[in-house]
Amino acid sequence: MTFRLAAVSAAVAAASIAGCSPFEKDEDLSGERRETATSGSETQVAPQNPKKGWLAAVRNRDDLAASDIYLVDPTGTEAVVRLTEGSEWNVSPVWSPDRSRIAFASTRDKRGGNVFELYVMNADGSEQTRLTRGGAGLSSFVWSPDGTRIAFARAGGLFVANADGSGERRLTDAPRSHFRGVPNSNYPHAWSPDGSKILFGTTRHDEWAGNLESMTAEMAIPELYTINADGGHQTRLTKNRLGEHEASWSPDGREILFVGFRVGPPIAPGSNVHNGEYGIYLMTAEGKEIRKIGSGFGKPVWFPDGSTIAFTRPDDNSAR
Repeated sequence: MTFRLAAVSAAVAAASIAGCSPFEKDEDLSGERRETATSGSETQVAPQNPKKGWLAAVRNRDDLAASDIYLVDPTGTEAVVRLTEGSEWNVSPVWSPDRSRIAFASTRDKRGGNVFELYVMNADGSEQTRLTRGGAGLSSFVWSPDGTRIAFARAGGLFVANADGSGERRLTDAPRSHFRGVPNSNYPHAWSPDGSKILFGTTRHDEWAGNLESMTAEMAIPELYTINADGGHQTRLTKNRLGEHEASWSPDGREILFVGFRVGPPIAPGSNVHNGEYGIYLMTAEGKEIRKIGSGFGKPVWFPDGSTIAFTRPDDNSAR
């Protein structure tokens, strides 16, 4: 497959955002909840909404005790739209494929303590609905291609539920990992384009069971697996100790893109802390022909036609 790489300098990207802050403009548009946020606020930007051309972003409140989700006009010509409010944390907005809804995590239900649960709301902030009630920490989530289901990680296990919260099903358990009792983690990266499989990362590696004395921190890093959306046919794709994350299928489903961290030597003799370097990698959907295509970090993104991959990298082309 032939494609182009579009690397963006992290320094340049940061300068561009700082130079045109959408939180500096204040307009009063009747009929909608709007709020001015101060310049320089901490903002995490979710994928763009092509239908409106606006972004979903998270801003910490001034006391740093909570956060809210806003819609932001990337041109800075419109006032921001506040979607959530209260005395809790509302974070990690993720657009549905048709851009009509937003999934997010919130601590608003105090009955279970300060624990994140999964919620969905309409793009205008209406009908905010809680999907999970597990009483255990939510760590990541991703929409199915048709927008009818959401895969999510909770308490180390991988789950799937309908977008209205019904039909929740556990796909993987959360056993202890084989490295010094550290809890195993399973977290979804992406659905296959046809919605039949889920690409996920896990620290579960059965070949190391019963070999605790020879285990190292390098062996406890996550690898990539796939599992059918109904929970069947779990397949391990990688075994290369790259610590894969931010993985996604190509639009045609033939290749998988991910960020890998190549573990280097310990920072000091006997230390469990290692040096290393981030890189952008590509492989077939079966986990074959793994190759490094660039040096960078952050989530690499496919263009819709699969011809170009965009990613960020620091000015010195490495992340250590």
